[in-house]
Amino acid sequence: MNENLGYEPMTFIPPWNLSSKETKDALIKEGFRIYSGVRDEFEKTKLLTIGFTSATATFYPHTLVILEKIKKECLESLERRNYCVIMIHPQDYLEEGWGEIDNPAIDLKKYKQFTSVVNFLLEQNLTFTTFRELHRLSLENKF
Repeated sequence: MNENLGYEPMTFIPPWNLSSKETKDALIKEGFRIYSGVRDEFEKTKLLTIGFTSATATFYPHTLVILEKIKKECLESLERRNYCVIMIHPQDYLEEGWGEIDNPAIDLKKYKQFTSVVNFLLEQNLTFTTFRELHRLSLENKF
């Protein structure tokens, strides 16, 4: 990515959220600073590890998670850790089959749920941030 896009990645999220200790060791060796994959995982070492606390969809079967469950999991995480990481995949809000690959169609019913999640978070007066910012705060011992 650095060579082709001029951007050096610092965060790694493994496919299907699966990895091993060796994966994390390799990430540290390659200069990554943040790892996110396993639900509720948190560790501040050479590799800041921040797992997701909720997700908007399940993999198998692929279905949207009900809004009340997302809210509950997020509020519990906020109370326990003072943060909430919601795993969101844009393709979860597309029509089944994703329409045309070059021009996928948004499923408006599904998208309404996405906006409900965002509105819920806004109502909680939360700050939206990035893993990169959390890494900076962790170096300053503010996270």
